Amino acid sequence: MDLLRWIEGESMLAQPGAVMTIRMATHDYSPAELARIAESNRALILNLRMHDDEDAPALCLVHLKFNLLDLSQLVSGYERFGYEILYVSHETRREEWLRDRYSSLMRYLEI
Repeated sequence: MDLLRWIEGESMLAQPGAVMTIRMATHDYSPAELARIAESNRALILNLRMHDDEDAPALCLVHLKFNLLDLSQLVSGYERFGYEILYVSHETRREEWLRDRYSSLMRYLEI
């Protein structure tokens, strides 16, 4: 149990936020540059993990967890600097709007 609590604390799993995975050349990996782009979009990196890409030895995968729930602007920022975004797990305002509209429809149909 102590190990699981430690992993949860280290990975910021308990903190709300969104996750992004970026693939880049290993020699281009710079946590300072990744943080600068995040901070220019008013985001903070809560967790950063990097490991080599098994499919391409010259590339690495960087997993980032941010304090934001909507990473739309942040994705655009990283793409503008040429980073390859592989995965994003976040909620957009459109999804929230669709959920709200769906719940309104369900309430209407119950009447």
